[in-house]
Amino acid sequence: GSVLNRRWWVKIKSALTQDQLLTIALDDIPSGQSYTLSLFDDHQRLVGQAAEDEKRSRRPVSVQVEKDRWYYIAVAGAGDAHDKTGYYRLRVCAVPAKPNVQPDRFEPNNGLGEVSPITGGGSLAATIHHQDDTDYYMFDVKLASMICATLAVDQSGKTALELTLLDERGRLLAQIDTRKDKSPTLRFHGDPGTYYLKVAPRQHSPFSAQSYRLTGRTATIPVILIPGIGGSRLMATEAGQVTEAWLDIEDMPLDYIQGVHRRVLPLVPVRAGSVEMVQRAPEVTITPEAGDAGFRATAFLSYNPLVQKHAEQYHSMAEYLEKMGYIKGVSLFAFPYDWRKSSTENAGKLKRQIDEVLARSRSQQVQLVAHSMGGLLARETLLAYPAYQSKIRRIVYLGTPFLGAPRAYQAIKFGYNFGIPVIFSQETGRQIAEYSPAVYELLPSREYVRKQTYLYMLPDLYTPDTSKRQPLEYERIYDHPAARLPYIPLVQFGDKLQQKWNRTPLSVSQYSIVGQGQITLSGYEIMSLNNQHVPFYDLNGDGTVPFISANHALAGIRRTYYVREKHAALPSNPDVIQQVALLLSGSEQIQKGMSAVPVKKAAFDYYLLYRRDGAFPDAAIQTGNKVWKTREIRNNQQQVSGEFEIEFHGNVIVLLPKAGGDPPAIRVTPEKGVRASEEGGIMVEKVHSGSAR
Repeated sequence: GSVLNRRWWVKIKSALTQDQLLTIALDDIPSGQSYTLSLFDDHQRLVGQAAEDEKRSRRPVSVQVEKDRWYYIAVAGAGDAHDKTGYYRLRVCAVPAKPNVQPDRFEPNNGLGEVSPITGGGSLAATIHHQDDTDYYMFDVKLASMICATLAVDQSGKTALELTLLDERGRLLAQIDTRKDKSPTLRFHGDPGTYYLKVAPRQHSPFSAQSYRLTGRTATIPVILIPGIGGSRLMATEAGQVTEAWLDIEDMPLDYIQGVHRRVLPLVPVRAGSVEMVQRAPEVTITPEAGDAGFRATAFLSYNPLVQKHAEQYHSMAEYLEKMGYIKGVSLFAFPYDWRKSSTENAGKLKRQIDEVLARSRSQQVQLVAHSMGGLLARETLLAYPAYQSKIRRIVYLGTPFLGAPRAYQAIKFGYNFGIPVIFSQETGRQIAEYSPAVYELLPSREYVRKQTYLYMLPDLYTPDTSKRQPLEYERIYDHPAARLPYIPLVQFGDKLQQKWNRTPLSVSQYSIVGQGQITLSGYEIMSLNNQHVPFYDLNGDGTVPFISANHALAGIRRTYYVREKHAALPSNPDVIQQVALLLSGSEQIQKGMSAVPVKKAAFDYYLLYRRDGAFPDAAIQTGNKVWKTREIRNNQQQVSGEFEIEFHGNVIVLLPKAGGDPPAIRVTPEKGVRASEEGGIMVEKVHSGSAR
């Protein structure tokens, strides 16, 4: 012992030929005094300390010391107080260190400023040498990944260790304790960046030098790309032969009357009033095309070299993600599905796909990128299986019709050519849509009609007075003779699904990309005398999905981005692809070519052609300003004009300017035998979008 004078120092050195466990005890403190015992190494770093607790007892300082190094013991009173006559007792004991305590090649790594980088994954062995020792390890993640780290210690030791994951700013992300956690494995899903693992003794626990093994791995959070309606190649199996069912390019030019699509793709109810559908041709089985981790069916809708470039779906996006480091079949997948079927049926298949992807990738979460109806399918899956919401890191929607779209009404009522004129007829589209649950689930929803009705009744053929237009309530599409759809059970079933999708939030981070600046069908005015549907348009949507539907503010959508692009081209647009890549990496930064605010709404002119008697207006149309070009339009014989996009809505023809600007002048010549009279002549109207006819 010794009389304490402010601070008393003892210099000691290990004399043994191996590392030792040094135990220092401070006893017999003079009454009324509080002394602190500290141990420093030869770099003046504190390696252990003990002070009296409330019960005037202290634990000894026990640390591992290395051979042939000097260490310093300091004893000091609180606030430099001391007793000039009282003595204390200092006991120092050195014994060989436990066999499991090995020299630590990573030291010094006691803070973020002197951290040891981890490269190559795997595991490492290191030691906590003293009570204040802390080990830091740094590693980088290039793609959004699941981080998994296991800390293994000798359970016979007295020291409990804590493993902590920190971000690049030193903020705590996750933590485990080897004494409390039965399975000392830390798991965390993070975005690209720098991370730190910190190993330290648990506070207020007995200490002895403790070796440990730290094992870590990262697994890229996989991405699943989900197409929309018509976005998966379908194959038909019949009598052991497998052929293309959608799109069958070789047979498609002959598909106007009785082609392969009309035979193999239509569905029918399994029984009257049922919403369960089966093949109209029972000898045919339809399945999505397999191969290439789902991309054979979703990269292009056709591999015919004449149209492949115009039939792209997810090819460019997959290619870009692969350059980032994603690997097809390991961390990058597509989900082709039979898009004619209900989302309730396809949801079970998407759930199984998620399970398979998680098992293959060894991650615990996936990221979803969903185009068009694929976004509704994703929502249905996570609402039908709520436990799977925790397995989704984020969803990126591309042009998803959250409130439906009038194009679905057109497809059921008159047919829709999926934007593929000439080689695919609208009548074929109508037959496919007639009993397709998915199309009914895309009808404008109750919320859509509440915001902006899409069906009006006109009391007569021509009414310049807009006050005479009578909007139809949502329920009237069930029973109104002019607006009635062919199969009410599917209308009602779709209505229930839409209400669930719009009213039930998801506990998942979601982002939406909205296409704009394209001529988009907004609804119909129905003439009471002959039930002709006269369409009207705006330039605020993506050509398929109206703005109010794609821009609907669902709970859980963190941010919405806007781009001038057509609906079908959203997945292949370079700016959209780069925006998707940023979002998958956890960045909400706006990509060049995108906008954080909606594109300003514009107006344009278009032409309507129809006959007063309701018949099809067969005619020759001349277009031009200085040079006139003639195009003949005959019933069931679609023609493409160089100056116009031509749409057919029953017996009403629409000539839409391709660029959305001012259309060229037109001259219409009726077919032979038809007089241009009020009773049977062809009516030509030039309409300014956003204003009454």
